[in-house]
Amino acid sequence: MATSTLGSGTLVLAGTTSGTTTVTATAVAGTTTLTLPAATDTLVGKATTDTLTNKTLTGAAMNGTVGATTPSTGAFTTLTSTSASSFATSSGNVGIGTSSPSVKLHASTSGAGIQEVEWLNNSQAVGADVGSAMVFTGTSSNNGLARISGAFAGATTSDGAYMAFSSRAVTTGALTERARFNSTGALVFAGGTTGADGIGITFPATQSASSDANTLDDYEEGTYATTFSSPVNLTGTPALGKGRYTKVGRLVSIQGEVTGYSITTANTLTYFVMTLPFVTVSNTEAFSGSVTETNSYSVGTILDSSSGSDNTIFLGFRAASVPSSGSATYHFSLTYMSS
Repeated sequence: MATSTLGSGTLVLAGTTSGTTTVTATAVAGTTTLTLPAATDTLVGKATTDTLTNKTLTGAAMNGTVGATTPSTGAFTTLTSTSASSFATSSGNVGIGTSSPSVKLHASTSGAGIQEVEWLNNSQAVGADVGSAMVFTGTSSNNGLARISGAFAGATTSDGAYMAFSSRAVTTGALTERARFNSTGALVFAGGTTGADGIGITFPATQSASSDANTLDDYEEGTYATTFSSPVNLTGTPALGKGRYTKVGRLVSIQGEVTGYSITTANTLTYFVMTLPFVTVSNTEAFSGSVTETNSYSVGTILDSSSGSDNTIFLGFRAASVPSSGSATYHFSLTYMSS
């Protein structure tokens, strides 16, 4: 049996039955201390395969393959998992579900149909506008370049949720919402009614005009009121009924029914002036429409008013088109360009 010896910088420990273990101190400046645990324990070797239990690694460089029996080399240049859910880094790219990530973050899965690959979670209690977002940034964008966010539309889950799209504002640099799909599926542009029902496209109540000829910048439909003036060969108090309009970009279509007028004399030029729901391009704009007096089936015409106003029109009948006097009901329709 070997014996234990102590020499300069070397401690030789005899094995319990055979062999020896040599502990060698390397040359150091000053004095160093090796502290052994105050318990029965086993020291972990550098070149052996061992299991660490209840240990904390601080500032460590992890090398090799997680879960592998044979370690590989490298300073965290490649870290993979041998389990079904793999995680890997390669050349600065991170992969989840793939051992060959091709971009900075590459998540991969496999399955029939659409697979959910990523979840963004906000554990805050349900409330209006509470949700999560993905922000795209650049080197000099303190507030980000763009953002895609999803959030609850109201105080409860039954209020549904929306997805919003924001981009960096030109002047302030702030991320500003440009559009959203609301809880009913409507696409709402900035300034539009966020709670619009149904599925469609919602524009802001006040048009945000574009100078680009290929940009649709407005849509609106509804009813409108008007004022009447300058009646010729007509008496009574007129009223507009069934007055409706549709505005697509600058193109406006209107229709309605005028009652309350009475024709004074047959076979006499007859007309009146009424206002439009939207101002025309100019008071010399070339447009025309049709008007019918439903009692006599007389057909007249609609012309742009030459009174200097950009929002008035003439509805008139030639003398030969006024076969009789008495009460009259006018139906009209017109399409024109607004300013």
